[in-house]
Amino acid sequence: MALPYDLLVLEAGPALAAAGEELRRLANRLPLGLAAEDPKLLQETLAALAVPVSWNGAGARNEACWRELLEATGLRPQRVLVAASSDPDILESAAGRGLVPAWFGPGPPPAGPVLRHRVPGLAGLRRELEALDREEPPDPAWAASPWPEDHHRAVRDFNRRRYYEAHEAWERLWKEGPPEDRDFYRGLIQLAVATLHWERGNDDGAELLAAEGRRCLIPYVPWHQGLDVLSFLRKMDEYFEPFHTARRLGQAAPAPDVAHPPQIRLEERP
Repeated sequence: MALPYDLLVLEAGPALAAAGEELRRLANRLPLGLAAEDPKLLQETLAALAVPVSWNGAGARNEACWRELLEATGLRPQRVLVAASSDPDILESAAGRGLVPAWFGPGPPPAGPVLRHRVPGLAGLRRELEALDREEPPDPAWAASPWPEDHHRAVRDFNRRRYYEAHEAWERLWKEGPPEDRDFYRGLIQLAVATLHWERGNDDGAELLAAEGRRCLIPYVPWHQGLDVLSFLRKMDEYFEPFHTARRLGQAAPAPDVAHPPQIRLEERP
């Protein structure tokens, strides 16, 4: 089954800044955000983190903070998991806007909103999310398809914004498939990871891989391995247009429109 969340917002603090490996493993599961009541604490934690953060907000005891998050990202409240370890008031305000509260503090969970997850530490939170994110079995319909199972699996993950998992499935095909298909899968990998980088705030990486992925796929226009390559590239160009416009103007890239991500469909060429 797929993760039921599109963003994990963690309470800022010194302990979080020291949790490098666990944060990295969490960031491989879904985009991370950061929140705190105190703006100074928020900035200090941001400066100390070694992983990209796609959203951050101060004044997290106020519901306005969470309203701004939803407006900025376009996410539905029930797709945002907010996890605190010391400040239960952050969870109260997040739950007031319909976001999903979780507790990963060392002590007992606080009274207040009903908690979706109650675990000791980031490692416990990571294990719970991994349990939710077990790989789905293949669709029986894939058995009759002319295309590889991993191609179907990657497309399913890509359409669910599971770009890291899509990259892994296409990477297996890139390594093991016929030489004439390798640049095709390489291009899909790079565009999936470019989209992931944009979501996580790595604008330089997103720009580089978006260009490289497009270059790899151009020779496969108009159609290859069940994919309308020309249509897909147009969708990706349209999705990345606000990103590229901001970069050309020397501005920070806006958040991607994660409520309307590009989709892929495999079908026989007409």
